Amino acid sequence: MGLGYDGIENSIAIEFDTYFNHETLDPYENHISVHTRGWRQPNSSNHTYSIGHTNAVQMLTNGKLSARIKYVPFFDVDILSSPSFTASPHILSFFENNNFHNGGDSDWNKAGLGILSVYIKNLDVPVLSVPLHLSATLNLDRGRAWAGFTGATGDETHQTHELYSWHFSSLRMDTDTQ
Repeated sequence: MGLGYDGIENSIAIEFDTYFNHETLDPYENHISVHTRGWRQPNSSNHTYSIGHTNAVQMLTNGKLSARIKYVPFFDVDILSSPSFTASPHILSFFENNNFHNGGDSDWNKAGLGILSVYIKNLDVPVLSVPLHLSATLNLDRGRAWAGFTGATGDETHQTHELYSWHFSSLRMDTDTQ
């Protein structure tokens, strides 16, 4: 049930889940979800701590799956009308606490809010995009973090998890130029 990331502190997990666990409040069957409890509490696969999820995805167990994860530290208000955009009900309190009265790009970007997007199959169109203030969510080491992978199945289920290749890139962006 914990998918290998349950209990990891100071983390964000992108969950590719193919099994329904009612006890963790999973969406039914195939879904992708972003989980975090920030830097103060260990992460949890319980969907109470999902900051956004979708089950409008292809079957995740059929053959090789290409995925792309992208974080942009700027909030583009056009994302609000995208079919991939989703957020937990708790994001409203963030908006209210940061006085987004005009809804202008400058207000959003001053608050440090960005977008984390997950792409599968078509790596140009996200299937899930969630608002995220990365530096406020995690306790980063001078802006740096670890990246890794984990996989799991249940007691009575079996799947093969193979990582064929991966690439990580980081580019610091100047907030004054956006």
